[in-house]
Amino acid sequence: LFCSATADQRGIFANVATRDGGGLYVSSNSTVFANCVGPVERYDIHGNTAGRDGGGIHASGTIAFVNIIGILLRNNHAGTTVTGHGGGASVTAGGILYFRGVDVFDPAPPACPSAADCAAIEGNVAGSPALPGFGGGVYVGAGGRATVEITALRGNSADQGGAAMASGAGAQLTIGSALLTGHASEGAVLAAESAATLTVQSST
Repeated sequence: LFCSATADQRGIFANVATRDGGGLYVSSNSTVFANCVGPVERYDIHGNTAGRDGGGIHASGTIAFVNIIGILLRNNHAGTTVTGHGGGASVTAGGILYFRGVDVFDPAPPACPSAADCAAIEGNVAGSPALPGFGGGVYVGAGGRATVEITALRGNSADQGGAAMASGAGAQLTIGSALLTGHASEGAVLAAESAATLTVQSST
């Protein structure tokens, strides 16, 4: 992904996938990297739709690797035709997602935009009135790994895991230094089941 230092807005908007990865689909042995932190508007992945999983981002397969910093992931929708997983992002079967507000390895990271989130996962939806959905913001399935740090998770919705969910053997979800607010779910806002691991650190 290309992040401009001067452009007001860059992103992936209003795309539709009949199955997975409405905005971005990453498969085995593929890598997507972007560091978009800086005093301009965020790179924005928004308004994308997937019939099944990963409204904004879907990473699946061995070393399907996504490392993105300083991005808005908002108003994406998964599960318009069948049960949906990961309104914002879904990660499964060896996929790996790092979603961070700043580069934690940079000794002097650039400042975030004034009065704005460093990064955000907001307004994403998994499921529909007639179809169940899991992991409104982020869903991690069996064999997947996701780390969300220095990020606002806000206003996502799903039947289970309105903010985020991990399910299945080997699924690992870590949330650190995050703000979680305004999510909608019939079950837990953060959920883990079926031998998945959920770790929450320094989050509100």
